[in-house]
Amino acid sequence: MGMLGTAFAAGGNGLGQLDVGAIFGVLFFGYLLYRQVQARPVPREPRLQQQGLFLIVGLMLAVPLLSGHGKLSGAALGILLASFVVGATLAVARAHTVKLWWDGQRLMRKGGALSISLWLVSVALHIGAGVLNHVVGGPAGAESATAMLYLAVASTVQQVALVQRGKRRRIRARAARQEREAQAARAAQAAPEGLGPSTVDG
Repeated sequence: MGMLGTAFAAGGNGLGQLDVGAIFGVLFFGYLLYRQVQARPVPREPRLQQQGLFLIVGLMLAVPLLSGHGKLSGAALGILLASFVVGATLAVARAHTVKLWWDGQRLMRKGGALSISLWLVSVALHIGAGVLNHVVGGPAGAESATAMLYLAVASTVQQVALVQRGKRRRIRARAARQEREAQAARAAQAAPEGLGPSTVDG
Protein backbone atom coordinates (compact mmCIF):
# COMPACT_ATOMS: atom_id res chain seq x y z
CA MET A 1 0.00 0.00 0.00
CA GLY A 2 1.36 3.38 -0.94
CA MET A 3 2.15 5.92 1.77
CA LEU A 4 -0.29 8.42 0.29
CA GLY A 5 -2.98 5.83 -0.30
CA THR A 6 -5.54 4.58 2.15
CA ALA A 7 -4.47 4.34 5.79
CA PHE A 8 -6.30 1.04 6.24
CA ALA A 9 -5.31 -2.37 4.93
CA ALA A 10 -7.30 -5.56 5.09
CA GLY A 11 -6.21 -7.62 8.08
CA GLY A 12 -6.18 -11.38 8.38
CA ASN A 13 -9.48 -11.27 10.27
CA GLY A 14 -11.20 -9.31 7.52
CA LEU A 15 -11.28 -6.12 9.57
CA GLY A 16 -9.52 -2.89 8.70
CA GLN A 17 -6.05 -2.74 10.20
CA LEU A 18 -4.83 0.74 11.00
CA ASP A 19 -1.64 1.57 9.10
CA VAL A 20 0.05 3.77 11.68
CA GLY A 21 3.14 4.26 9.51
CA ALA A 22 1.07 5.65 6.64
CA ILE A 23 -0.85 8.00 8.93
CA PHE A 24 2.30 9.37 10.54
CA GLY A 25 3.91 9.66 7.12
CA VAL A 26 1.02 11.60 5.60
CA LEU A 27 0.74 13.95 8.59
CA PHE A 28 4.48 14.55 8.71
CA PHE A 29 4.61 15.10 4.95
CA GLY A 30 1.86 17.70 5.18
CA TYR A 31 3.76 19.40 7.99
CA LEU A 32 6.96 19.47 5.91
CA LEU A 33 5.20 20.92 2.87
CA TYR A 34 3.56 23.62 5.00
CA ARG A 35 6.88 24.57 6.58
CA GLN A 36 8.60 24.50 3.20
CA VAL A 37 6.57 27.41 1.84
CA GLN A 38 6.74 29.57 4.97
CA ALA A 39 9.17 32.50 5.16
CA ARG A 40 11.45 31.70 8.09
CA PRO A 41 14.94 32.67 9.29
CA VAL A 42 17.80 30.41 8.24
CA PRO A 43 19.25 28.88 11.43
CA ARG A 44 22.96 29.25 12.00
CA GLU A 45 23.22 25.60 13.01
CA PRO A 46 21.03 22.58 12.22
CA ARG A 47 18.30 22.01 14.80
CA LEU A 48 19.28 18.43 15.42
CA GLN A 49 17.24 17.98 18.60
CA GLN A 50 13.96 18.43 16.75
CA GLN A 51 15.16 16.37 13.79
CA GLY A 52 16.41 13.70 16.17
CA LEU A 53 12.92 13.35 17.62
CA PHE A 54 11.48 12.82 14.14
CA LEU A 55 14.16 10.22 13.39
CA ILE A 56 13.43 8.33 16.62
CA VAL A 57 9.70 8.21 15.84
CA GLY A 58 10.54 7.01 12.33
CA LEU A 59 12.73 4.22 13.69
CA MET A 60 10.04 3.16 16.16
CA LEU A 61 7.58 2.82 13.28
CA ALA A 62 9.98 1.06 10.90
CA VAL A 63 11.68 -1.48 13.15
CA PRO A 64 8.62 -3.60 14.10
CA LEU A 65 7.63 -4.30 10.49
CA LEU A 66 11.13 -4.89 9.19
CA SER A 67 12.18 -7.07 12.12
CA GLY A 68 8.92 -9.00 12.07
CA HIS A 69 9.59 -10.50 8.64
CA GLY A 70 12.83 -12.26 9.42
CA LYS A 71 16.03 -11.41 7.65
CA LEU A 72 15.56 -9.15 4.64
CA SER A 73 16.96 -10.45 1.38
CA GLY A 74 19.91 -8.62 -0.09
CA ALA A 75 17.76 -7.32 -2.93
CA ALA A 76 15.03 -6.03 -0.62
CA LEU A 77 17.52 -4.36 1.71
CA GLY A 78 19.39 -2.87 -1.24
CA ILE A 79 16.20 -1.35 -2.64
CA LEU A 80 15.33 0.26 0.70
CA LEU A 81 18.84 1.63 1.16
CA ALA A 82 18.91 2.93 -2.42
CA SER A 83 15.60 4.69 -1.77
CA PHE A 84 17.09 6.49 1.23
CA VAL A 85 20.23 7.45 -0.70
CA VAL A 86 18.15 8.88 -3.55
CA GLY A 87 15.97 10.70 -1.02
CA ALA A 88 19.02 12.26 0.61
CA THR A 89 20.42 13.29 -2.78
CA LEU A 90 17.14 14.95 -3.72
CA ALA A 91 17.15 16.68 -0.33
CA VAL A 92 20.47 18.35 -1.14
CA ALA A 93 19.14 19.40 -4.55
CA ARG A 94 15.96 20.67 -2.92
CA ALA A 95 17.92 22.79 -0.46
CA HIS A 96 19.35 24.70 -3.41
CA THR A 97 15.87 25.52 -4.73
CA VAL A 98 14.98 27.40 -1.55
CA LYS A 99 15.08 31.17 -1.96
CA LEU A 100 17.38 33.07 0.43
CA TRP A 101 17.22 36.80 1.03
CA TRP A 102 18.13 39.40 3.61
CA ASP A 103 15.45 41.02 5.76
CA GLY A 104 17.47 43.63 7.61
CA GLN A 105 20.05 41.64 9.54
CA ARG A 106 18.18 38.33 9.24
CA LEU A 107 18.78 35.79 6.49
CA MET A 108 15.40 34.41 5.43
CA ARG A 109 14.33 31.34 3.44
CA LYS A 110 11.27 30.13 1.59
CA GLY A 111 10.68 27.22 -0.75
CA GLY A 112 8.74 27.49 -3.98
CA ALA A 113 7.04 25.34 -6.59
CA LEU A 114 10.27 23.55 -7.52
CA SER A 115 10.94 22.69 -3.88
CA ILE A 116 7.46 21.19 -3.53
CA SER A 117 7.86 19.31 -6.82
CA LEU A 118 11.07 17.70 -5.62
CA TRP A 119 9.34 16.63 -2.41
CA LEU A 120 6.60 14.97 -4.46
CA VAL A 121 9.15 13.25 -6.68
CA SER A 122 11.02 12.04 -3.61
CA VAL A 123 7.89 10.55 -2.05
CA ALA A 124 6.80 8.96 -5.33
CA LEU A 125 10.19 7.28 -5.69
CA HIS A 126 9.98 5.94 -2.14
CA ILE A 127 6.53 4.50 -2.82
CA GLY A 128 7.88 2.90 -5.99
CA ALA A 129 10.78 1.45 -4.04
CA GLY A 130 8.31 -0.06 -1.56
CA VAL A 131 6.36 -1.73 -4.34
CA LEU A 132 9.55 -3.07 -5.92
CA ASN A 133 10.71 -4.25 -2.50
CA HIS A 134 7.59 -6.38 -2.16
CA VAL A 135 8.06 -7.78 -5.68
CA VAL A 136 11.51 -9.14 -4.76
CA GLY A 137 10.20 -10.75 -1.57
CA GLY A 138 10.48 -7.94 0.93
CA PRO A 139 7.76 -7.17 3.49
CA ALA A 140 4.55 -5.66 2.18
CA GLY A 141 3.96 -2.09 3.28
CA ALA A 142 7.65 -1.30 3.71
CA GLU A 143 7.14 2.11 2.12
CA SER A 144 4.48 2.95 4.72
CA ALA A 145 6.43 1.58 7.66
CA THR A 146 9.56 3.51 6.68
CA ALA A 147 7.73 6.65 5.51
CA MET A 148 8.31 8.67 8.68
CA LEU A 149 11.96 7.63 8.84
CA TYR A 150 12.46 8.38 5.14
CA LEU A 151 10.95 11.85 5.46
CA ALA A 152 12.89 12.55 8.66
CA VAL A 153 16.19 11.63 7.00
CA ALA A 154 15.34 13.72 3.93
CA SER A 155 14.31 16.77 5.96
CA THR A 156 17.43 16.49 8.14
CA VAL A 157 19.73 16.34 5.11
CA GLN A 158 17.89 19.28 3.54
CA GLN A 159 18.23 21.35 6.70
CA VAL A 160 21.96 20.64 6.98
CA ALA A 161 22.48 21.58 3.31
CA LEU A 162 20.41 24.74 3.75
CA VAL A 163 22.35 25.77 6.86
CA GLN A 164 25.57 25.36 4.88
CA ARG A 165 24.14 27.62 2.16
CA GLY A 166 23.26 30.14 4.84
CA LYS A 167 26.78 30.05 6.26
CA ARG A 168 28.29 30.71 2.85
CA ARG A 169 25.83 33.56 2.24
CA ARG A 170 26.67 35.11 5.62
CA ILE A 171 30.41 34.81 4.95
CA ARG A 172 30.03 36.60 1.61
CA ALA A 173 27.87 39.30 3.18
CA ARG A 174 30.37 39.82 6.00
CA ALA A 175 33.27 40.02 3.54
CA ALA A 176 31.37 42.56 1.41
CA ARG A 177 30.58 44.65 4.48
CA GLN A 178 34.20 44.59 5.62
CA GLU A 179 35.31 45.64 2.15
CA ARG A 180 32.88 48.57 2.16
CA GLU A 181 34.08 49.61 5.60
CA ALA A 182 37.71 49.40 4.46
CA GLN A 183 36.96 51.52 1.39
CA ALA A 184 35.18 54.09 3.54
CA ALA A 185 38.14 54.21 5.92
CA ARG A 186 40.59 54.69 3.06
CA ALA A 187 38.41 57.45 1.62
CA ALA A 188 38.27 59.17 4.99
CA GLN A 189 42.05 59.02 5.34
CA ALA A 190 42.60 60.38 1.84
CA ALA A 191 40.11 63.24 2.13
CA PRO A 192 42.22 65.61 4.34
CA GLU A 193 45.27 65.42 2.05
CA GLY A 194 45.90 68.80 0.38
CA LEU A 195 43.04 70.40 2.27
CA GLY A 196 45.07 71.97 5.10
CA PRO A 197 44.72 75.64 6.07
CA SER A 198 45.69 78.19 3.39
CA THR A 199 49.15 79.74 3.70
CA VAL A 200 48.42 82.57 1.30
CA ASP A 201 48.90 85.98 3.00
CA GLY A 202 45.90 88.24 2.91
